[in-house]
Amino acid sequence: FLGVAPMLMYLADRREVDEIDGLGWWPKAATLDYFQKHHDGKLPPGIYRTLTPGAADAWFTALAEFGTMSFADVAEAAIRLAHDGFPMYRFLAAGVQASPQLYSAAATTKPVYLPHGHPPRKGEMFHQKDLAATLRELVSIEADHRKHGRAAALKAARDFVYKGELARRIVAYCQSEGGLMTLEDLGAYHVRRDPPARVDYRGYEVFCTGAWGQGPVFRQALKTVEGFDLRA
Repeated sequence: FLGVAPMLMYLADRREVDEIDGLGWWPKAATLDYFQKHHDGKLPPGIYRTLTPGAADAWFTALAEFGTMSFADVAEAAIRLAHDGFPMYRFLAAGVQASPQLYSAAATTKPVYLPHGHPPRKGEMFHQKDLAATLRELVSIEADHRKHGRAAALKAARDFVYKGELARRIVAYCQSEGGLMTLEDLGAYHVRRDPPARVDYRGYEVFCTGAWGQGPVFRQALKTVEGFDLRA
């Protein structure tokens, strides 16, 4: 929920494609000079690679701009799956099993991803009860502000993540681990909306992200293979 969420959406009523970057930014203190001085110019693994969360703002923005439902409606299934659990599927199981040290590095992460002292096996029930509790907090905040209208209720829930209690929890955790995130970093953050990049490929109009994502590489790849007879 606090990761990244690049979005391209086709708006059928407008016949347009809209882009929301859903990508966080670095803390202001994460300067080149800082890493030259303290880490020999390298970016260490762990907390220093933490961006401001982009996914939550991307989803709230998309819901407010283009949606009709409430956050409570769209989060209902996610809350149920997080609290009641779901059978671990092969792709996620393989990811945790391949890097158990990564998921056990933080004391708060280990109980989630290694609940029985080992990575979850395919078919075992997987729970994220803290995530369910956080999503329920957002639903409650939205409900408290619904009298002010749908947009205001969504904004109140969104602000809980970036300016409210959840923001304070995020910053406290990052700083307890030696990270550089501040409340100012979170409070100033907002997703960007830009026209998506596009390319013509054999008569198809293909849309992709801008230079903040992998869109330019994707366009290059399409134009490269366009010169070959793939059917043959």
